[in-house]
Amino acid sequence: MPLDLNKNELIEKKYLIQKKIGEGGMSFVYQARDNEYKRDIAIKFLKKGITSSYIEDIVRFKREVEIVSKFNHPNIIKFYSTGEYQNTPYLVTELLEGNSLSDILHNDKKFSIDETIEIIIQLAKVLSYVHNKEIIHRDIKPANIILMNDNGENIIKLLDFGLSLVMELSKIKDKEKIIGTFGYMSPEATGIMKKPIDERSDLYSLGIVFYQLLTGELPFKGKEVNTLLHELVTKEATPVTRIKSSIPKVIEEIITKLMSKEQDLRYQSAKGLLYDLERYLKKERDFVIGAKDQKVKLTYQTKFVGREEELNKIKGLVDNTWDNKGSICLIGGEPGVGKTRLIEALKDYIYNKGYDQGGLFITGRCVSQENKTPYQPFRDAMNEYINK
Repeated sequence: MPLDLNKNELIEKKYLIQKKIGEGGMSFVYQARDNEYKRDIAIKFLKKGITSSYIEDIVRFKREVEIVSKFNHPNIIKFYSTGEYQNTPYLVTELLEGNSLSDILHNDKKFSIDETIEIIIQLAKVLSYVHNKEIIHRDIKPANIILMNDNGENIIKLLDFGLSLVMELSKIKDKEKIIGTFGYMSPEATGIMKKPIDERSDLYSLGIVFYQLLTGELPFKGKEVNTLLHELVTKEATPVTRIKSSIPKVIEEIITKLMSKEQDLRYQSAKGLLYDLERYLKKERDFVIGAKDQKVKLTYQTKFVGREEELNKIKGLVDNTWDNKGSICLIGGEPGVGKTRLIEALKDYIYNKGYDQGGLFITGRCVSQENKTPYQPFRDAMNEYINK
């Protein structure tokens, strides 16, 4: 049953609900009064069924929000706290006066080339800031960008850090929401290519936003998930100058580089992108892009440390299985201690050894919630097996 809050309902004895101000694919947003700090705030309640039921995902989500809440950047929404109400996780943030870029585009707003570049520069500065702090947004799209007007100047705020950690993509069925979520996803973020997700995934998604702001359309338009994912991984976008001939060639080159299917051919850093865009604003039109791009790739999947003994034991069991010596290994522990990370390291080992060429790696997870499904991990594993 969806969460339905009434006016003047008190949350956690301090947040007084005033009115519902929005609803997205993953959440309901309410305006409320923070009685403790005497300020108006926004509370975002995550929708049940769309967000993960796995407590490990919620733990990682809250940890990331806690990190982002310490950031001080003019283009990042301020996070105040997180909590849970009626078994529903929520976020408390500053209350913004503006509209999402998604709503603005749906109202057929046209942005000039210079307006578009100013917006992209602001987003690139945010990404440079958060990537330097080893945070990836993972869900750059117009719905997560609020555009505000300050004395005629467009100011953006980037929202929803960490929400992709608890997003259940398989539960998204509505065609508009499919395009609004998957349409901005990098090829590696689809999970099809078995490549790590790093800061270049955010830069790819930024390229999609750049493309849409200039042309008024998305490069990939599949209405079904499978069709759209296939386009994301295999299809090259129509060059922006073919859609709008007034777009300068150097801007087309920048967008093409951002949207490269190959991670190593994209911009490697937001800083390199910013350098090129600032050259354009200085009226340069004929220059080699990527000249100041940082070639060192950050990695956000850190080396597995401190659990080598356990990992080596499981690796040995996998090797034995390949020699027809099957066994069972049970992994337990409190939420957040690293069980999922241990299995991810094992999965990397299996793919690196080439075992996946002659076998299957399927997973299922136990859910910590009130209404448990009997044999949930076995059902998940069988569903994954059938889908393969």
